[in-house]
Amino acid sequence: MHSFSRILIIALVLPIALASCQSAPSPVTESIDQVTSSDETLESTATSEVETVSQADSDQAPEEINECLLCHTNQQTLIDSASPVIAVESESYGEVWGGEVVPLDPWEKVLIDEEAFLSTVHGKISCQACHQGVQSPDKETAHTDLIPYPSDDPDTFCGECHPNLTAAAENSLHANLDGYWTVLETRGVPENHPQAQEMFGNHCASCHASCGDCHVSRPTSVDGGFIDGHVFNAVPSMINNCTACHGSRVGNEYLGKNEDLQADVHFSQGQMTCVDCHTGHEMHGQTANCQDCHEGPEGNEIPPAEHRYDGLQSPSCESCHATVTAGNDGYLMHEIHPGTMSCQVCHSVSYTSCDGCHVSLSEITGNPIFETEGSYLTFFIGKNPLRSYARPYEYVPVRHVPISNTSFDYYEEGLVSKFSAKETWVYTTPHNIQRYTPQTASCASCHGNPGIFLTADNVAPEELEANLNIIVDEIPPLPY
Repeated sequence: MHSFSRILIIALVLPIALASCQSAPSPVTESIDQVTSSDETLESTATSEVETVSQADSDQAPEEINECLLCHTNQQTLIDSASPVIAVESESYGEVWGGEVVPLDPWEKVLIDEEAFLSTVHGKISCQACHQGVQSPDKETAHTDLIPYPSDDPDTFCGECHPNLTAAAENSLHANLDGYWTVLETRGVPENHPQAQEMFGNHCASCHASCGDCHVSRPTSVDGGFIDGHVFNAVPSMINNCTACHGSRVGNEYLGKNEDLQADVHFSQGQMTCVDCHTGHEMHGQTANCQDCHEGPEGNEIPPAEHRYDGLQSPSCESCHATVTAGNDGYLMHEIHPGTMSCQVCHSVSYTSCDGCHVSLSEITGNPIFETEGSYLTFFIGKNPLRSYARPYEYVPVRHVPISNTSFDYYEEGLVSKFSAKETWVYTTPHNIQRYTPQTASCASCHGNPGIFLTADNVAPEELEANLNIIVDEIPPLPY
């Protein structure tokens, strides 16, 4: 009788124990598929950070995700439920600063590629973990307390798996926009002034880039939208991410979109994209090497960059073309001019300059708008305003920036109170490098040629004071 009882108990308990074993949580391992091959440190860091995802976060039972995916993976459902697009006059957009990207319909922006996305490590995380909202077949209910752009709060939504990247992100000019305030404050625009803050929020803050703006979607400044169906790309797309923002000048120059001007040789011949020079370390505000912090004779350490030309040149032409910059490649011009001028002086061609930008709010729509007095191609060689250990050149190309002493008068007259405190013809590094340019034709192309130098007669009278250290007073004569 006792033996029979023991057998009966075992028979009852064993299936329960087996069931418990089958439902026990187990770790899920998956690594990022795409990582910049030239940035091995970033690759290993990113991979290790997402190597293990707990089953509680990663196991999405159908009842947890169906309501989100049933809508966001169905093109027709999204078309039927998409919010209507409100047509506005072109005035509300002003002139376009960014690149030319094909517009996306509202449904295209949020269409998820179910198979591709769910096969990635981010696809193992529940929708609500990042976007919150509510599981419901009703759109309005489902979008209750929805967070459409989680990476706008990177510490909360990205930092758990990528802590070293989000910790450094505050040093990234893409995130903190310190470059804007550096030049605005130099011209007398106070950061803590209400009218200045309103102007900045309406016209400048949209250039902020979050993690998602580079790795998941087009930037919100060009109206957003998934690039690859919500798949996270370790390497940003040059067209959909980089030049979507940096298009009107950098993108057009680099890709050869300016009329009668060729694409940059690094693109046309080298097939290089932005990240081949601008690495993940730079974009994330991390230091790529010792010298990024330990600068050399001028100082032992430097703080986080306040402008894109702060500190050492990284990247620099010299990094890849060491024999050229040392004058050891057999070319006479390289032997004569090592270090006296930036590489772009000889190897750049015409680039975009702009005049007189004025910002305001549209009387029709109330949207922020801007208008420039002119946009044109120029090439001028000026004195180097940033001459230092890092940039020792005497001569550099200079580009006119569209600041005016009345640029922000819509918000408050005289907001630009120190217009002449900073040059309006500024140090520039055009992205349109050619081996052969008009400057390389002969010595006389530059020497004794006033048409190629920024002389006083090329500067507007009201801007002369601001550019005294840029203007070339004496044209370098021919050496013979």
